[in-house]
Amino acid sequence: MMARIVGWTMLLLAILGACSPGKQKKPLVILAAASLQNPLDSLLSEFERENDTDVRVAYGASGMLAQQIRSGARADLFLTADTTWIERLLDGDVDRIAAWTPWLTNRLVVAVHKNATYRVDSLADLKAEAIAHIVIADPQSAPVGRYAEAALRQCGLSGQVQDRMIIAENAAAATRTLRVGLADAAIVYETDLRPFTDLRIGCIVPDTLYPPVVYGLVVLDRMPANDASRAELLGFLISERARSVFAQAGFQPLPQQMRLSAGGQ
Repeated sequence: MMARIVGWTMLLLAILGACSPGKQKKPLVILAAASLQNPLDSLLSEFERENDTDVRVAYGASGMLAQQIRSGARADLFLTADTTWIERLLDGDVDRIAAWTPWLTNRLVVAVHKNATYRVDSLADLKAEAIAHIVIADPQSAPVGRYAEAALRQCGLSGQVQDRMIIAENAAAATRTLRVGLADAAIVYETDLRPFTDLRIGCIVPDTLYPPVVYGLVVLDRMPANDASRAELLGFLISERARSVFAQAGFQPLPQQMRLSAGGQ
């Protein structure tokens, strides 16, 4: 799929230029990876107050959200935890992506209960008898689960811990499974732990064991009544204010290079 790389300013001007002032303003709709929920909810509340714009968000595993887009779900933005799902949509027969850019990055950790008496200084420690259950997100639909599965495979642990594995729906569900005591350890994003004082990092998973974590910000097919408000939201999500909030949550912003799809306008 051919693509053109353009600047953010050009993209925003193009969207604003397409706006019809007579159209009625409608709520903006976002499909977002579950791991983004805490900082994104905070930012969107701020955006709504400042811009008098209603924003509705559906959180879930990136693969599940991509399938909803493929099935015709209408939305303005898709915030995915893995650009593989963008590539799959572009390579398929779905002409829904107008433009997209790399956006944020994250890293994988092994999380344990704050008061856990066992040590997890490396992935190899997951073989300890004290760790009866390990939870990861579903590798088929949640990028964090795919990264966790890759890390276990790369260090030769997949077969040794297979009978201890619990599969959760997404990143948030995996963290919740650990918090309620159904698992002794979880392989999740570092950012998943930030809101919770009852969890701590056992170890950081070496980034050589799994593919780079790249979140993508995707502009979906346009709803003309939303062009101006969507341009405002795009600008807000890449602003210094948003970068600061995401950094405080543990995400690291990436240089944006907006790619217009061949079918995008």
